[in-house]
Amino acid sequence: MTEDFYELLGVNKTADEAELKSAYKKAARKFHPDNAETGNEELFKKVGAAYEVLKDPQKRQIFSTAALSRTWVFTSPRPGGISRKYRDWE
Repeated sequence: MTEDFYELLGVNKTADEAELKSAYKKAARKFHPDNAETGNEELFKKVGAAYEVLKDPQKRQIFSTAALSRTWVFTSPRPGGISRKYRDWE
């Protein structure tokens, strides 16, 4: 499954750190597994992974560059987080 981290958090590609943090908190509350109405553990983990990449300027640039020719793919969870890799579309 491929995801656009910006779309997942509901922000545009020019979002600053404050916008990212606000969008992350909103999405994390919405998808938290303890939320009886909208809880979704898989989306909760994806939102966390997206925020981890986009909040770091270096990782964000790598993601944005890679997104032009590659797509990020979520793989099975590992202890301490979600494994992320990319797939070449050649």
